[in-house]
Amino acid sequence: DNYLIMPSGNLQIVNATQEDEGTYKCAAYNPVTQEVKTSVSSDRLRVRRSTAEAARIIYPPVAQTIIVTKGQSLILECVAGGMPPPKVSWAKDGSDVSGQNKTRFLLTNLLIEATSEEDSGMYTCTATNGIGDGGSAFIFYNVQVFEPPEVNMESTQQIVTWGQSAKFTCDVRGNPQPSVVWLRNAEPLLPSSRHRISRRILRVNSVGPEDDGIYQCVAENEVGSAQALTFLMTTRRGVFPNLASERDILPPTAPPIPDDKQLLLKAQLKPRPPTPGLPTPCPSDKTSVVQPEAPIILSSPRTSKTDYYELTWKPRDNGGAPILFYTVKHRKVVNTTDDWTVSRVPGLQHRLILTKLDPGSLYEVEMAAYNCAGEGQTAMMTFRTGRRPKPEIIASKEVQIQKDDPGTSTVSSIQSDNNRLSPPEAPDRPTISMASETSVFVTWIPRGNGGFPIQSFRVEYKKLKQPGDWILATSDIPPSRLSVEISELEKGTSYRFRVRAMNILGESQPSAPSKPYMVSGYSNRNYERPVTGPYITFTEALNETTIMLKWMYIPASNNNTPIHGFYIFYRPTDSDNDSDYKKDMVEGDRYWHSITDLQPETSYDIKMQCYNKGGESEFSNVMICETKARKSSAQPGRQPQPAAPSPQPPPNRHGPPGTA
Repeated sequence: DNYLIMPSGNLQIVNATQEDEGTYKCAAYNPVTQEVKTSVSSDRLRVRRSTAEAARIIYPPVAQTIIVTKGQSLILECVAGGMPPPKVSWAKDGSDVSGQNKTRFLLTNLLIEATSEEDSGMYTCTATNGIGDGGSAFIFYNVQVFEPPEVNMESTQQIVTWGQSAKFTCDVRGNPQPSVVWLRNAEPLLPSSRHRISRRILRVNSVGPEDDGIYQCVAENEVGSAQALTFLMTTRRGVFPNLASERDILPPTAPPIPDDKQLLLKAQLKPRPPTPGLPTPCPSDKTSVVQPEAPIILSSPRTSKTDYYELTWKPRDNGGAPILFYTVKHRKVVNTTDDWTVSRVPGLQHRLILTKLDPGSLYEVEMAAYNCAGEGQTAMMTFRTGRRPKPEIIASKEVQIQKDDPGTSTVSSIQSDNNRLSPPEAPDRPTISMASETSVFVTWIPRGNGGFPIQSFRVEYKKLKQPGDWILATSDIPPSRLSVEISELEKGTSYRFRVRAMNILGESQPSAPSKPYMVSGYSNRNYERPVTGPYITFTEALNETTIMLKWMYIPASNNNTPIHGFYIFYRPTDSDNDSDYKKDMVEGDRYWHSITDLQPETSYDIKMQCYNKGGESEFSNVMICETKARKSSAQPGRQPQPAAPSPQPPPNRHGPPGTA
């Protein structure tokens, strides 16, 4: 009760007594990987009896300048000592802050919620106990609230006739004033006789076919970056390219053409015969054509980008006919009732930028290829965007902010995690797996802790098709536990579960509800063995002893036969002995797993099965992934071998079980 862990990493002990004496060390814990890092050095605390002592500021030792991003919360630490214990007060620009709605006190520390530009100013922490000359001690915080850039462009596409000029207008906001760079197809544009560039406007004179492409306006300042893009297509006067429809002249994410312009475009579109030597959309014998298989998504599930994501993939079996186009759908996972954002990508393109995303958010993607036989199998993945940059705490004697050249600023080594000081973020959607006939395991992944350590979790449930609110199932779950058993459920009843996280500032919003779970009592049920196994979509070496993998499983491939989990088999690639395979088990419908305790710089074969009480499925595809080298023996320039799929066909074409 008298310990307070601050976002800076400081441990504050309130009203220390001799019971608090001892040796203290700092440790960081990752609840996902369950990895713990402990500091090498330690601090020893001794508590002595004190006579009268003047008030003094223990932390921070010197005045501070803090840069914080607009909308984030901020905590200003002030630890005071003295005997009798001093009274601590806060003022902003000379005025007391105790009456302001946006401020809260955490012991002697000041919390400012959802900062805005008006929160910039000089804050003073004053400690007073009436002892000594003046009887007071002071420390100052210079707070500057910065705003990340916002970028908007007037149009999302332009069609310009050769020889004419194209003009792009970019509206940029931000504090400090952002710098602006114009890009064409991801390459910077420089001023020239044909490219007239200013902060807001790019003018391309006398356009030609070499000017076709994607134009981006990129703005950046000390606390973030943003970008907007538009598409330019040039054409000879009165002639449009040989396209399947007028909508194909636009990028996949562009809005549809207004109705009043469609008639003009249709009048100008003139079909031309196909170029000799190019494949026709469908062979004459259509009976040999089937729908294409699901594409293989290559993108990593994590990105440092806060507002966009680069999705890349490669095709698999095209079904006997050229792929005409891909459909890509994405939406935020936190609310699966949201509509999908749908894009259409030409068949020869294997890359798409998903834009206008929220920072630190989980998204799901579904995509499929189309040929003349129709829509193919669906590939699925999830990814998480990066967070906004964290504010910097800089010793005021060392800093002078250089707005024109931020690279010249001297940054102190004192850093603080003041990003989003608030109750924790809602955990990710929980997964449910059977524990017994009338109990289940609820498993979840936490997200941001709001700047303070998560103290506990709570799990709630709701019966489907029955009136009533969410009911507390269990609470006070320690932060080191990310799974809990919920028992005494009613047979024949469907449930949804959700999770909340708690820290010193309060509780999070609830997670997205789990998928419905039907409690039916499986003891006398006869299960059919699943035939088709999962499909491994992603592997990555996290370090020298750990490989992470993700997979997809489509219940319809097994006539919706229930499964209880997955088996993961792995062995060194240079082994030809099936007995060398080791096995991990994943219960429930989780679709990721970390294989640990591996050998450094070693290549591994990885394959999977799904299972239920009726038996195991056929094996999945085999992925090859190499662990990283130990840091002490790493060779300059050496890179880990990327994951590579084996030549084995995908799950619906497996050979006999046990083959790799």
